Amino acid sequence: MERNKLLIIKVNKKYVSFLKLVMLAVAIPLLLDVYDLLATGIADTGRYTSIRGEDWGYYGYLFKKVAFLSFFLWMGSLGIQAKSNDE
Repeated sequence: MERNKLLIIKVNKKYVSFLKLVMLAVAIPLLLDVYDLLATGIADTGRYTSIRGEDWGYYGYLFKKVAFLSFFLWMGSLGIQAKSNDE
């Protein structure tokens, strides 16, 4: 049985910095969305509008945005690594 490992993608050394920049660039709009959600307390999904404290739609939308933000921040910081020579 294998131990659980963190999500790490290993790529050629020449692509590491480019992919990290792309992941961080994708994370910036998500960070702004999370900030807007927390600042206004209104989640506008385009189909539904939820206000903080009225129903669970706001918290579900906030959780989704934070989950994607966490993923892209992880990939942009430590999730993408260079392949070693023996792999």
